[in-house]
Amino acid sequence: MGIIYSLLGWSASEDEPDPILGLTPREIKRVKVSWARATADPTKLGANVMMSLFDKYPEYKKLFPFKDVPDEELKNNMKFKVHCSSVVYNLNQIIDSLDNSELVLGMLDKLATNHIKHNAPHEGFLNIQGIIEDVLRPLNNDEEMKIWSKLLTVAMNYASNKMVEEKKN
Repeated sequence: MGIIYSLLGWSASEDEPDPILGLTPREIKRVKVSWARATADPTKLGANVMMSLFDKYPEYKKLFPFKDVPDEELKNNMKFKVHCSSVVYNLNQIIDSLDNSELVLGMLDKLATNHIKHNAPHEGFLNIQGIIEDVLRPLNNDEEMKIWSKLLTVAMNYASNKMVEEKKN
């Protein structure tokens, strides 16, 4: 059986989860393929995430420099576009680095620290998880969404907890 797995390019380690992120190498590959589909139009993806966030949590819009821009004008606002690009860029960096969980944690540390500087609530990371999942759902099957949920739960809980920890210090 090992020869067959080897010929197919599989190994037992393909199903062994990373101790930090909880994803197997096979799941990481699926996330990366899924993310490539989702980022075919990165600006649209970022705008969908941010607009969905503001729809569900309108109080978050007050934290941004485009807080006074009417929602129907946001997609044409340069500051909004820049932030949308930043959201996708940060997610992209994390997805690209999933093979190095320590690097992912370092990126999440930096993201949490940046959000503290802007007085963002730590719950924002937990809340945006559902938003990202909702935006990705039409592009993925149920199995892929389970993997995304697993990844986002670990990442967003880590970032939220990091913010709480840093605010105490």
